[in-house]
Amino acid sequence: MNILNRNNLSVFLNNNNLTGIGAEVGVKNGRFSNKILNKWHGELLYSIDCWSGDDPTKNKRYVNTKNLLEKHKNRSKIIIATSERARRRIKNNSLDFCYIDADHNYQKVKKDINWWWVKIKKGGILCGHDYGYNFKPREEWPWPGVRKAVDEFCKQNKLAIYTDTENHQKALSWYIKK
Repeated sequence: MNILNRNNLSVFLNNNNLTGIGAEVGVKNGRFSNKILNKWHGELLYSIDCWSGDDPTKNKRYVNTKNLLEKHKNRSKIIIATSERARRRIKNNSLDFCYIDADHNYQKVKKDINWWWVKIKKGGILCGHDYGYNFKPREEWPWPGVRKAVDEFCKQNKLAIYTDTENHQKALSWYIKK
């Protein structure tokens, strides 16, 4: 598996015939979902976030996401929900990939990995962001819970972890093949 950085994810998915259905959990303002959809030849991308507030549809980040993804029409479906609720709407073994970038708390990442792993079909990938940094010592990482949860899951399930291979000044992404 060779993904230079997360912006290369779409090319990797296309090259490996992972062009059915995918999901991004933790969308924030939709920029990464848009990057995926711009280059990915996939059928449908679920962009999932809860956009907190009394009325999430009035949240500025949701509005930005909606406006940004409108051009992708029927290839993009926004789901306003927590990760836990959204996973109940997606069938097991139905996704070619799921990219997790939601809550970075150890317990929440652990749950997300377990919830979304069963949604991935054989040959697909589960991936996410903020595994660590190429340029900071481990004790300075702001989200150590992400790495701990990913490492534990892979160890328990005897899976190999792949990370970005390009030495860029951003947080590393992680990838697990099913």
